[in-house]
Amino acid sequence: MKTKLTLTVDRDTIQKAKAYAGKSSNSLSALIEIFLKSLAKKNAKLSAVDASKGLLKGKFSSMTDKEIRKEYYRNKHGV
Repeated sequence: MKTKLTLTVDRDTIQKAKAYAGKSSNSLSALIEIFLKSLAKKNAKLSAVDASKGLLKGKFSSMTDKEIRKEYYRNKHGV
């Protein structure tokens, strides 16, 4: 059963998150749900790369961890 959740988040963060969600073909709600599920897993210690693979589903699933990190830094820093 789905339940509505109200969050208070900085406006700039919301705008960036919505843009990110759109690029990954997910809704912001879906991304937040995936993230919260990953936090809720008992004894699950996911690396940032593993968490990214789960959030982005098929987009990076065929990439290696090294390729994902490289893509992350390229997008973040324009490197």
